This record gives sequence, C-alpha cells and structure tokens, in this order.
Amino acid sequence: NNKNYQVLLWHKGICQYMLHKDSKAAIDILSKAIALTHYTDKVWSEREIEVLLSIGSVYFEEKDYKKSLKIYFEAKEYLHQLPFINDHTLLCRLYY
Repeated sequence: NNKNYQVLLWHKGICQYMLHKDSKAAIDILSKAIALTHYTDKVWSEREIEVLLSIGSVYFEEKDYKKSLKIYFEAKEYLHQLPFINDHTLLCRLYY
C-alpha cells in the first residue's frame, strides 16, 4: 500500500543522499514519497511532515540555507495545523 511504500521511498531518499551525496535524486525521491499520500494542501500527516523535514535537511547539508529554512517554516506551520500530534518528538526534530 502507499503508506508502506512511502516509508521505503523516504528511507531510500535518505540513503541516496547519505551514501551517494546525490541531493537532486534524494529530493526527487523524497518528493515522490510525499506525493504518494498527500492529496490536499490543507492537511499534512505527521509522516509527510517528517519526509518534508528530510528534504529540508538535504538542503541544509548542501548549504542551501534559504531553501532549508523555507521548508522548516512550512513544516512548523503544518505541524501547528494538526489537531493532535501522536509523535511528540516531531517538534524537537524540527527545532534541532
């Protein structure tokens, strides 16, 4: 199903960057992972936000701080829109 495939793509994107330093391919894979379950701009799931944070981390590692910061601010906004957060480490990971 799409949720399981999303987890696989998420980790594949992280590995693509960490092992091969291919930021473009990593961001493409991570974006595809989000697209599997993200159908509306209004509500983001916790996992989609986690994948988005991974994209921000790739930009940060590539020293593209403007894009990284933009993504982190978006993720913060999406987190605040959630009525309930199951994974309370998300906010800590965002700020770290």
